[in-house]
Amino acid sequence: MHRMARMATAGASPSARDRAEFMQMGSEKVLAFYQSWARMWMSALSNYMAFTRSFASAAAAGTSVLSAGLAPVHSKAVANARRLRRR
Repeated sequence: MHRMARMATAGASPSARDRAEFMQMGSEKVLAFYQSWARMWMSALSNYMAFTRSFASAAAAGTSVLSAGLAPVHSKAVANARRLRRR
């Protein structure tokens, strides 16, 4: 929300500080994507046997994989919200 408001107020000519924030936003999204996929892959590997046992185990393992994938995105979003709220 903070960044979207900042983008809206920056308009067609953002300041150097705004451009730096927007570049950081883009690179954080790419990094979070890769971290998310890596954690999901590791979680899937560790839960591999659960997928073969039963549907209930597979559903629990699937939830574990998704939770592992969302963890980096969530932690970065919370950290950014705290950082941007202070300004």
